[in-house]
Amino acid sequence: MRVITNLERLGQAAGGIEVEYVPVPARGLSGLRARMRIAMRARSADFLHLDCEPYDSLWYCILLPLVGARRVRLVLSDLNLQLPKSQVGRLVAKAKGFAFRRVDLFLLLQHDFSGYRTFYALDPAKVRSLPFKVNSIELIQTLETGDSGWMFAGGSTHRDWPTLAAATRDLDLPLRIGIPDAGVTESVMEVGPTLGGATFSEKAVLIRHPPRPIEWLRWVASSKFVCLPIRKESLNPSGISTYLSCMALGKCVLISDGPAVRGFLDDSRAVIVPPGDPAALRSAIERLVRDPEWRESIARRGQEWALSLGGEESYYRTLLQLMGAIPETGVTSLGR
Repeated sequence: MRVITNLERLGQAAGGIEVEYVPVPARGLSGLRARMRIAMRARSADFLHLDCEPYDSLWYCILLPLVGARRVRLVLSDLNLQLPKSQVGRLVAKAKGFAFRRVDLFLLLQHDFSGYRTFYALDPAKVRSLPFKVNSIELIQTLETGDSGWMFAGGSTHRDWPTLAAATRDLDLPLRIGIPDAGVTESVMEVGPTLGGATFSEKAVLIRHPPRPIEWLRWVASSKFVCLPIRKESLNPSGISTYLSCMALGKCVLISDGPAVRGFLDDSRAVIVPPGDPAALRSAIERLVRDPEWRESIARRGQEWALSLGGEESYYRTLLQLMGAIPETGVTSLGR
């Protein structure tokens, strides 16, 4: 059994099979030549696996038939597709969906992929739900937690800052907003920031921090609870990595309903509100502040569930099992 993959450490979870790591080629002509070479090598492989690479995935959908790689199974995991926002965008999405017909298996970090079916025509028969992992679980297990009185909000993908700004206006609750920024070497703080065109009150502090996990996890560890406002139009599981890490730290998570939530979370594991609804978000925030017993009970159950998913090793082993590279034993659904 031979697997070609762009996940560098996938081979650590593979016993008895050959795993070849290939880094993602650069874009441009030199990258195209590299992709052609990989496609030709894939003719003698059992699986070509790409993680979180929509651009590369489309190239291999085109190149594999061109080089006669008919036997290799093309497997895509953590495929994050976006909502087309124009008529041209919808036509492009349809063209991508046509190319994706070469894919043998989609391993998605979501149960609800209805948006992918609508705009990209993904075949449900080719889709399986892949249990995700707690990122930086070893680091998380070393952090001390406490309650410094603030609510933490963070991340950068499809975050609905205007809704959060409206929900927290005139609210007597300190807010820390963490956003990774590869351009800084030390955290930079801004009081009363403007994000997504919305201005927050002076109770809010924006923290632009280096992209190292410790930079934002330490703020989570000291928070009262975590709020993840996600845009309604997100088709992909935006926020799933962030909320699993926060839950693993024992923090109650307040999150907008969406693909990252449906089939995974319920009211026992998180506080779920409709997306784009400032009134519902504010009401949930206020209850979390005044009802610590309720908040802690949700945090406890969320933590138990998140830790049960494990870290990188469990994730990679399940990925290999679901694609069929190693025997499928003990695989469970992320939402169960």
